[in-house]
Amino acid sequence: MEVHKAALSEELDGFRKEVQNQNAALSNDLMEFRVQAQENYNTLTTQLSELVDYINRGGDSKKEEIKSSSRRPPPPHDQTIPGGGGGSRSEPSMKRGSGSSLSGRGRSRQRGFRYWITGE
Repeated sequence: MEVHKAALSEELDGFRKEVQNQNAALSNDLMEFRVQAQENYNTLTTQLSELVDYINRGGDSKKEEIKSSSRRPPPPHDQTIPGGGGGSRSEPSMKRGSGSSLSGRGRSRQRGFRYWITGE
């Protein structure tokens, strides 16, 4: 019986050491995973911040283009069409009497946008 107890005790010690080794390996893997996840998070945060800054800078420069384009005369084809153009079927037309009238500055901003995007 003592021999049997000793064998069981030895077997349990081996099993305990194996579990402890697996636990240490899993803990190490988990720590490495957390470190990698934090690095990925930091990288994504930085990239997102740069992207937002880029978009905001682009928006600011477009605002400057709109301001500067509103000081320029409208493109030549708009000067010859009464009412500021809109004769193209590809461009949306404004409904008459819709109640939304654009000021002179808003209208030139719209023309400026089309001018820069489509080249018309």
